[in-house]
Amino acid sequence: MDTFALSAANILAGNEAGAAALEWSLGGGAIRFDADCTFALAGATADATLEGAPVPPLTTLAASAGDTLAVGGFASGRFLYLAISGGIGVDPSWEVARLTCPRISEGSTED
Repeated sequence: MDTFALSAANILAGNEAGAAALEWSLGGGAIRFDADCTFALAGATADATLEGAPVPPLTTLAASAGDTLAVGGFASGRFLYLAISGGIGVDPSWEVARLTCPRISEGSTED
């Protein structure tokens, strides 16, 4: 977990630094936005595109409903964070899982 990158992505997207975001590990994947939004990527240096156009790191960008963000391999780093304006809704029953990483004693491990 890269808390600095998570905070940076959230701030660029207009969220509180600790808001929920998506974390990519080791690259690869795509996300289709279902609504217009602004977003930011931070952390690993990745080959990312929005509808085929390069997505630079640490930049606030706009996506339209139906746009696809594709993430390829990572050139460096291990974790890439995608923060979306307004945050990402997290079911309250997942709140602990969202913050837990027992290997590094981060977050809660209570049920």
